[in-house]
Formats: sequence, C-alpha cells, structure tokens
Amino acid sequence: MNGSLTLVDGAPHPPVAMEPPSLAAMTDQARQASRDKAFAESLRLWQAVEAQYGRSRDTACGLGRAHREMGELDSADRVLEAAINNFPDDAELAAEHALVAEARQDWPDASARWASHLARFPDLRLFHGEAALAAARAGQHEAAETILQTVLSEQPDALAFRVNHAIVAQYAERWAEAVRRWDVVLRLMPDAPAFVELRGNASWHASLQQPQDSEKTVEPATAPDTDLTSIVTAFESLGDNCEFGLLQRKLGLEPISLFRFSAVKPDKMVALLDMRFSPLGDPDHMVIECEGDEYIVADDRGYFWMHTFVRKGHMDEKKYLKQQVARITLLKRKLIFHLEAGDKIYICKNSHERVSDDMLHRVAQSLRVFGRNCLLGVRLSDDANPPGSVLMLADDILVGHVRTMSSSVDTIDAENWELILRQAHAYRYARDTPSVA
Repeated sequence: MNGSLTLVDGAPHPPVAMEPPSLAAMTDQARQASRDKAFAESLRLWQAVEAQYGRSRDTACGLGRAHREMGELDSADRVLEAAINNFPDDAELAAEHALVAEARQDWPDASARWASHLARFPDLRLFHGEAALAAARAGQHEAAETILQTVLSEQPDALAFRVNHAIVAQYAERWAEAVRRWDVVLRLMPDAPAFVELRGNASWHASLQQPQDSEKTVEPATAPDTDLTSIVTAFESLGDNCEFGLLQRKLGLEPISLFRFSAVKPDKMVALLDMRFSPLGDPDHMVIECEGDEYIVADDRGYFWMHTFVRKGHMDEKKYLKQQVARITLLKRKLIFHLEAGDKIYICKNSHERVSDDMLHRVAQSLRVFGRNCLLGVRLSDDANPPGSVLMLADDILVGHVRTMSSSVDTIDAENWELILRQAHAYRYARDTPSVA
C-alpha cells in the first residue's frame, strides 16, 4: 500500500480533510504581517481572506493599507473608494483614503480629502490634526490655522495639537512664531529632548531670517569672563561636524555662523580660507541633496555640506535653495569680517581621525592672513593628554582634549568641552590684554 491511505482493521480510509483557517485567524495573520512591515505578505493574506470570505470593511481597509505601503497607490484608491461607498460612516477607511494622497505627496488633494472627511467626522480630533498639517503642506496656511484653533480654543493644553501648531508655523516659514509655539510645547513637556531640538532648529531659521549685522565686532573684555555662555560665544566652529553647534544648543545658545551645522574637513577648510571662501554661495554649484528625510545644502565640488533641518517635501526645493544661497553669501561675509577683526577663537577638529599638528599649523597659517586669530584644535584624550587638558603648539594654536567626540547632543562630553573652552578663552584674554607695568 502506498502512503496516501491509512489502514484501520485492514480497511483503507482516505486522509482526513483539514479545516480551512477561520476568518479571525486569517485576519490576525494579515494584521500581524502589516505590524511586522511585511506588506507583500499582508497583501497576500488579505487577498486570501477576500477569496475565502468575501470583501468586508476590515478586508478593504487591510488591502488599501497594504497597497499604499507597497506604493501601489492607484490600487489603494480603487479599493478604498469602493469601500467608502459601501461603508460611508467608517472613519478608518476615510483616514486610509487621505493617507493615499499623502503618499503621493499631492498635498492639495490630501488637504481636500482630509477636509471632506473632517466634515463627516467633526468630533474626531485626529482628523483635525491631520487636516491642518495637510493644508499647511498645500500652502493653505490660513485654513491650517483655522482648523487648529477650533481644537485649541477648547483644549489649550492638548500637547499633540500644540506640536501641530508649531509645525504649521514652520510650513509657513514663520520661524519666530514657530519658536514661540515650541516654547508653549516645552512648558507642557519641559526638557523633552525632541522638542528642545525642534525649538532649536526653528530658532536657527528665525535668526537666518533676521538681518545679519556683519560689521559688529565682539567688544574686547576688560576682565576675564567666567560666565560659560559668554565664553562660548567667543568661539566659532570651522566645520568637521555639528558637535560644537550642538554644545551651544545644549547651553541654550543659537548663534548664526556659516559652519555651525556644516561638514568641512580641515584640508578643505584650508583651501576655502586661502580662497577667502569664494566658492561658497556660487549658485552654479550649490545643490540640494537628501540625507534620509532631510534636505542638505551642498557644494557639488565637495567644499561644503550643511544641515537645513527641513524635511524632504516640506518646502519648494528651488525656492529654498535660492534662499540658502543668499544666506550663505551673507554668512560668508560675516565670517570674513570677524576673521579680519580677530575677535573670535576658531575650533578645528576631525571626528574620524586625529587632527595633526601639521594640519593645525596649516589652518593657523591661513587664519593669519586675515588677522591675529586664535585656533583651538580638539582631539581625543590619551595617556599623555587627559580629558580637559590643553597644550600650546604656538602663540596662536592651542590643542584641547575631550574624552569622546559625538554628533548627538545627548552624548557630548560637555564637562571636558567646558574645561578646554575656559582655558582657551583665558589664554586668549591674557595674550591680547596689554600688561600693566
């Protein structure tokens, strides 16, 4: 006998048929696949549910979501629009329908869909938030403000809507107002790192919108300063990464400078100094790139790379690039003025390898062409140079040591940064202050 039959008391019997999975089991599997972001598998499972049990509200919602996540947006629309006709009172189907337009980044259509669904479900606060953000991204700023005010007039301390309120101001490029709104958010949730960072980014943009007085020098101190925030304002980064800029933010400072949130390696900085930064701000070579979900402004010849803190799709790229070219040109002029005034201490570091003595001498030589500047090189500590220590390479070159280097505000070695900044600042004060006989 072959293995397809079972013998009981010598009589052959056919195999027992397996029961098909229940609707609940199949639905749970499809939803779990979606939670696991296995959207192709989720789509296959929802299609199996539909084939076995017919299309229901749950099936349509699952199919629509799976199609959307896989980028099959026309298929998602077909499924969801048919389902909305059959289930017009279902809010989740309505939300999925609006999210399809968002996935297309068709913000006028997304705004129209959210507005239509909001009219049908006026008590769903989630729809107010989404409708406001879609309207703002469509450039419908007054509509976005009106939608949010409806909620905030009733729930002034609703954190999620206060966050949306700040974001809507950013979409309108009302950066000073966005800072004020982030301050409200931080009163509701003090010291939340994500909101502190967003407030700092808005403050950065607000400062960029203000006229920059490039001909205002730092007044010479009449006595060594001991206030840390005052000390930190006497320093300016020469690129590498955002570490010093983030340290400034950690201290509640948001100064505007060309290289605060830029990536420029020391050898490139020498070249830029020797050319008086002439390549920067050239509209023929400034481009917008994307890193993750953020716009980056860069020079296509490799001289310059700068954070914008603007998410992809949140602004018109051509308009924003034109603004950035103008701002870079202005900040370049400001930097040259301070270099010629010799009123700052410039920070040079390399996060990926030890910045050498030779490189520091090269940077310092380029700085001397402008005026009597002072350079602080920053390195990782070692056995001979403990964290917080500072050594002198030349009259205008100091080297400070920190325990770690970081590009995250949460892991910056703030304690040892403070030590080296205080020592460098005191040295520069002593060097530049005439002794009294």
